[in-house]
Formats: sequence, C-alpha cells, structure tokens
Amino acid sequence: MTITKLSHLTSHLAVCAFVLSAAACGGSSAGPDAGSSDAGPIDRRSPDDLDGDEWPNAADNCPMVANPEQRDRDRDGIGDPCDSCSATPNGGKNGMLGQDACSNVAEVEPNDATGQMLALAPVGGALAVRGTIEPGHGSDKFAVPLGARSLVHVRVARAGVTSLLEPELIVTGGTYATDRRADGLFVAERDIYVSTAGTYQIEIRDRRSEGEIGGELFGYELALTASEFVPDGLTFPVADRRLRLDPRGKVGVYEIDIGAADRTRVTVKSPISIDTPAGIDPIVVVEGPDGTVIAENDDFVAGKKDARYFGPIPVGRARVIVDHARIIGESDLEVLLTIDQPPENFEVEPNDTPELASPLVFPGESRGQIDPPIEMQPDVDVWAFEAMAGTVAGFRGLVAANSQVDPHIALGRFENGTFVPMYANNDSSGISARIDAILPVTGTYHVIMTDNRNNLPMMVPRGGTLFPYTIFTDPLGLQPAGELATSGEITGVLNPGGALVRWIATASVGPTLLELETTEVGVVDDLLPYIRVYGPAARGVLAEGVRSTLAILPNPGAYPLAIHNSVDGKGGLSFSFTIAGRLTPLVEAADAEPNDMTAQRVTGLPAGLIGRIDPERDVDLYAFDLAMNEGIEALVGRASPGMTLTLTRAGAAAPVAEGAAAIRAYRSPSAAEHTLAIAGNGPGAYAIAIKRR
Repeated sequence: MTITKLSHLTSHLAVCAFVLSAAACGGSSAGPDAGSSDAGPIDRRSPDDLDGDEWPNAADNCPMVANPEQRDRDRDGIGDPCDSCSATPNGGKNGMLGQDACSNVAEVEPNDATGQMLALAPVGGALAVRGTIEPGHGSDKFAVPLGARSLVHVRVARAGVTSLLEPELIVTGGTYATDRRADGLFVAERDIYVSTAGTYQIEIRDRRSEGEIGGELFGYELALTASEFVPDGLTFPVADRRLRLDPRGKVGVYEIDIGAADRTRVTVKSPISIDTPAGIDPIVVVEGPDGTVIAENDDFVAGKKDARYFGPIPVGRARVIVDHARIIGESDLEVLLTIDQPPENFEVEPNDTPELASPLVFPGESRGQIDPPIEMQPDVDVWAFEAMAGTVAGFRGLVAANSQVDPHIALGRFENGTFVPMYANNDSSGISARIDAILPVTGTYHVIMTDNRNNLPMMVPRGGTLFPYTIFTDPLGLQPAGELATSGEITGVLNPGGALVRWIATASVGPTLLELETTEVGVVDDLLPYIRVYGPAARGVLAEGVRSTLAILPNPGAYPLAIHNSVDGKGGLSFSFTIAGRLTPLVEAADAEPNDMTAQRVTGLPAGLIGRIDPERDVDLYAFDLAMNEGIEALVGRASPGMTLTLTRAGAAAPVAEGAAAIRAYRSPSAAEHTLAIAGNGPGAYAIAIKRR
C-alpha cells in the first residue's frame, strides 16, 4: 500500500468515527438508501451525502453514485461505479492517468484464433478492453500495431467482484524469439518493449488451465498504456552492475557507447536457484546504433536463469534491453548486468558446452581459469577452433609455477551433443599436459580443459583465482619416423606424454590391404597403442583401433599412420612399442549396381570389395569360387552402419558363416561357388578384403 492510499484510508476512518452515531458508515441491516416508516420510505440523502450511501461526500470515493461498500477494484481512489475504467488505475494523482485519459473498447468475438485488432491510445492515454473468456475457447487474443523502440504497459485484471479469473498474459510477435509473460492471482501486468515495428499479439488466459475454464465468471479488463521514456545511460565497461527492475514488470532500457571489437559480451545474471527460488527469468536484447536487433537471448545455460550475447557490435551508441520472459515469485527483482570486451585470447565464462565454447587462438596462446565449483559441479572449460583437413598440430595445457591446476586436456569433436575425444592427456614431464594431433577433416574441433583432480571419484571439486592456465597451439609438420613400403615392423617410443609417432605406409598398387597389429609393448602396464590410418595428405581416417587395425588403401600412394597412447597420453622412455605391418595387393572389386539380386562376380583373390550400401539397396552380393578344403577370411576395413556379412555356399541349406567385423577361418568342404552378402541398417560406405587361407 502506498503512502497516498494509507493517508486516504486514515482520513476515511476518521470521518467514519465522527459520524458513527448517525450510521453513516453502514451499520444498519437495511439498504443504505431505503428505510420504512408508517409515513412511507425514508430518503437518507443530505447535502453532506449526495448519493445517500452513508458515506460523507468528503470521504466518498464516488460521491454522486451510491457505492456503500466503497468498491475500488484498481485502487486508484475512484469508486467502481464512477470510474471510467474500473480495473485500470486512472485516479489522476501522483502521475496516474486521469479519468478522461482512459477510453473503453468492447471485446469482439470470435478472437480466440485471430486476434482482435486494437489501436493504441497516444502517450498519456490508456485503452481498456472489457471481455470474457468463453467456455472451451481457453483464451482471447488481441493484435496491436506498435512502432519501433516503443514501450507499452500491459495490464490484465479481473473485471469485477464476481470474476474468478487468475489472469495470465502472453505477448508474441515482431522480432521476439521468446514469449513475454506475466500472471497473478488478481492482476497480471508488465512493461513490453519492442525493438522493431510490427503487429504484436496479446493473449489472455487463465493461468490454471489450458482451456477448460471459461464463462461469465471469467471476465477481465485489458489495459494498454503507451509510455514516453528516455533510456538510462551507462558508461562502458559495466561489471556486475546491480539493477532492480522495479516496479514489478519493469523492462530496463539502457544506452551505451561501445568501441570497435569483435568480442563484446553482454551478460545478465539472475539470483534464481534452489536456495533463491524467486526473481526474474531474464532476456537480453542488443540493438545496434541504427536500431537493428543484433541478438536476443534467453537462458543460454541450461537450468539457469541467465541471458548473454557474445559477439561483434557496431561502433556507436547501442541499446541493451534487460527484459524478462516472466517474473517468478514475489521477492527482490535484482539482476547483475555486465558489458565488456574480453581480450582476444581469454576464455569467456560460462564455456562449459559446445554452444558456449570460447574461441581458441589457433595457432597461438589462450588463457583461462578453472573456476570454483557451482553446487559441487566442477568447472569445465570448452574451447573451439577451426582447422583444415590434414592439419598436424601440438596442444599444451601449461600452468605457471604458482598455479594449483593439475591439467587434463582433451581434443575431439562433438557429435549430436556428445563429445567424442580423439586425444587426451594428463601425464607429462613437468607441469604441462601435451597433445600432438592430426586433424583429418575440415571443420570445428574442441579442446576441453579440466583439473584432473576434479575428474577423480570422491574428490571435492576445486577451482578459483589460484587455478589459471594457458593453452599453447603450434603447427607441426607430418615428420614421419619411417616408411612401411613392404611388410615389416613399426617401432617407436611415446615420449613425452601425448607424443604422436607418425609413419608412412606406401601402396605400390591399389587396392592394397594394410594390416597392423601390436606384437610388443614396453614394460609399463598403462600403454595401449592407438593406431589410425589416414587417407593421402592425412585427409580422412580409413581405419583405426586399439593395438590393431586394418585398412584398404584404394590407390597407389603414401598413407600417413599415427600411433599414440590411448591411456590419457601417458608416455616416457619405457613406453615403447612394436607393430607388425603387412601390405597385401588386392584385386579391386568395385561395387557395380545392381548387385542385390544377382551377385557381382569376383575374378580373383585376394580381392578388395569397395562399395556403398544405398538407401534403396540394403544388400550387395559378391560371388567367387573356392576349391575343396580352401579357406578364406573376409576382413572389414571400413563399415557402413550396422553392417553384417553372410557367406553362403551353392547347394547348402543355410549360411555357412556370418559376422559383423569379419568372417574368419572358414574352409569349404567341397568345390563350389560362394556368395558374400553385405547388408547394413542404413546408407554408408564399406571396404572389405577377401583373402585365401
């Protein structure tokens, strides 16, 4: 209750006390304007009570129309029977609109599908619409044309004492990416700021129901009031400036001069959490100097009520609008606003998802910090960079001597929201975690930096100002340690941690089957050599696996190989390995469609089957002859999704062998034609080698 209303009530009580003996405050059980006697009706009106409702003129909120209960729905000091807009405050005091400034419009049905068009009153006036939510319709809609950079106050209240509506309003349209909402037990109201001119829709409904509630007991009054305002000025930079969006439903509009930079950050933080369950669900809108909407953001971190824009803003006087999707609860409506331009090589928090990843300087130097845990969740820093296929680079997570970080660094790509690591390392010489990497495709890669102790079970997460780090990225050459031109051995030492041993496999003909298998490792237990075979110039991965793999090299040429330790990149002088490599020329059998009904003939073994499972043809068939007691192996070098191999023999009642990754050790009991069927769950490429045993 405001001081004005409080003083009015005090005055009203004083008058009531003074005239109590005359029953001027309605103590009788009879109606206020009627009585009876033997002589007929009694007229209680007098010069001091012109409407005869037993409220003296000086204290009567409606002196010319009887209002014995002094009903004032909108608490503007004007009684409902006298109020030009009885559910819209327009008492004319303390900056309030006057009685002549509010005009009424009737609801026109139907307006639950297509909104009823309304014309906004000029600044200084209000438009009020009386309506009723009909049974089964769920809501009423109104369309309002609004100009660019305009501010409108929207208010929905119960239309009278008989209304049971608990109002909710929803505003959509224009450039809004998120609905603007408000609700309440008796009144729902808020400011609406629009950046772009257009027609906006206001939907009114009962907050308790999706459509079951409605009827004559659900009347409302919608009031629209245009505001003339001057944006508040801010001085750049702004660091966690505390803003109180008061009165309830206020939208903050600010102007600020911003200099040239590719990285401008605008962040709005709300205190809403488990411990503080009330506040606002913020939206941040950024307008360029010319009024163009650069961005609108709501809830950029899942599960938190925050909003952020991060990117370029044209030089000049920009606008930042601190808006909200809705207000939650009844407590303080404070938020924290930050507007700054972080250095090019510094992380920008939060950056714990691929969508929020900080740009990694590549090549170059990037700085970050493991921040304190939030609700016992450790900080994870995600960095993103772009690379060309075939790039060879080194990544070092280096910490200063006085830093508490135990660095763990991982490099990979996100696929369907899941991080798929290619390399990881937390073991090193000294205080760095190093990764050497070959990046096989052009696109976005991610580096994830954490504190290794935070990754251990039953450890209390840690972080803070004592946990800074630097990521250095350096271009490297392929620098092969040797060449595998004929069958032989590949040897190497993974030292220091994160080292990547590179070799070249040379195919003299195509296709050639390359088989790689670890035969010996060093004295340490935590060494699992991971092998990748790349296409020419290290573009694309032909095959990969722990300890062993096989690939079909489709053409003559040089194919890079890379070996690293899959156990967190650990390394040292004892981390040595030996891998046996075998190169077998194959007879090429390229997929020749259609071969799903009649098998394609393979003219010689060993053969390399190179093809693709098509969406309409989910089976490829290849036929070849085997002599009595002759055996074969079918080895998969590259597989389509869910690929299976099935081997049948002419005259046999059932398949003689089948498998997913290979068919091994089959031997034919008689001379016969055999057919290999290749099937998959979806379209995809395959490479399969068939060789005699």
